[in-house]
Amino acid sequence: MYSIADKETIKETIVNQVRNGKSLNELCTTNKLPDRDTLHRWLNKDKEFYDNYIRAKEEHFIKEGYELMAIADNAGETREEISKAALRVDTRKWLLSKLLPKTFGSQNQTNIQINNNIDPVRGMSIVDEEEDIKEID
Repeated sequence: MYSIADKETIKETIVNQVRNGKSLNELCTTNKLPDRDTLHRWLNKDKEFYDNYIRAKEEHFIKEGYELMAIADNAGETREEISKAALRVDTRKWLLSKLLPKTFGSQNQTNIQINNNIDPVRGMSIVDEEEDIKEID
């Protein structure tokens, strides 16, 4: 078991390390920290720790976004330098899309509101109240 002071120190360490880009997996295997299951229990039970952890992850992802811009801005001029920068950007974008699918995901989500007062467009024709049906070329 951990004392209350030890728990608070561990929680603070985790939040700071996550903010700097470390994952829970990495932290649990390389440091003298509790295992993932214990940390997840703490996150589920302690709202303040959970909020700080989520905020640290968000700060890290924002930092990653700026790093993506820096990589793209400093890609170089040769085809090889541009290809290498593109691979670095694409790899990071892929990872961010998996970690934050609602924010960085490639699925375009469009909210469509239906107005029941408007007749739908049928086929390739546009219905205009003032003119007859016009065919779209």
